[in-house]
Amino acid sequence: MKFALKLALAIFTVYSCSVQKRNITTSAAKSNSLIPFVEYFVTSEGEVLSGKSFPGRRIDSPGYSYNPDNQHLELYRNSISDSTGIKLFLGIGRVLKGVSGRGVSSFIKEVKNFPYKHEELIIESYSDSTLKFTLKDKSFKLKPKESFTYTESKIDSLPNNTIVKTTTKWKVDFRGFVKK
Repeated sequence: MKFALKLALAIFTVYSCSVQKRNITTSAAKSNSLIPFVEYFVTSEGEVLSGKSFPGRRIDSPGYSYNPDNQHLELYRNSISDSTGIKLFLGIGRVLKGVSGRGVSSFIKEVKNFPYKHEELIIESYSDSTLKFTLKDKSFKLKPKESFTYTESKIDSLPNNTIVKTTTKWKVDFRGFVKK
């Protein structure tokens, strides 16, 4: 009985942790055109200033990988259902560190129209290999391989008399282009 239970648990673990990879195929890719790829990551790092805190939440769900050498974007979950008219791929991620938590989560959004808004990021326009953005009321432009970072820190007191400093970093990175 113990062997059967261990075998069932092992099989469940193997199948539940497997990831089906998907390659992005778009109508633009079929015609050998390049599609801009931007990453928008928000990193939260918590630090105890006084008192005792409990561990933060754990996240672990990377949704894609990008290889800048061959301009290849690979999805690990969720596929793109309708690739018609995609103007930009936006990689959206969250990173937790310290007492804020641990881990990384990410996924891909297809942008078909400008302006495009996700949380506090607005992608205003794209022309001549330049993207125009607004983040936290700050306007900026990026060319391929350029990035913009904005950082804020705040101090909070928790119900158990613990004081925590949380530093949040918003980073926009124009990684380059996706080519198929």
